Amino acid sequence: MVITQAQADAIKAFLDRLRAAAPAALRFAIDRERARIEREPWAGLTMDEAVEQLDLLSCEGFEDALFCGEITGDCRITASDALAVLRIAVGTIASVAEADLDGSGSVTASDALQTLRIAVGTQANVTTCND
Repeated sequence: MVITQAQADAIKAFLDRLRAAAPAALRFAIDRERARIEREPWAGLTMDEAVEQLDLLSCEGFEDALFCGEITGDCRITASDALAVLRIAVGTIASVAEADLDGSGSVTASDALQTLRIAVGTQANVTTCND
């Protein structure tokens, strides 16, 4: 079975209604996960392909906390994550809380540099974005 555009739109509408009635913590979780799932087009995917994408939304050990710097959904911090953080900083993709490594409230090139340093092993991972 292949997901249609109407089904993808219905999911987005459902999330909008759920978010409107949700408490703050659930709104935050919806915003966090929605930013990730909206990077990929769902229409045209098979159900198996969609499940594979959904499995990328949580990383083992980080089910209840943000995985600071992990942006691409592969549960590793790599140069691709640093590039994604930079793209967020310049506004070409939607922001996610995991990208704000310095906890400043906005994503900047400094966060991208910090992510790259974590990726290459010259800096330890941080938990600031979990606050």
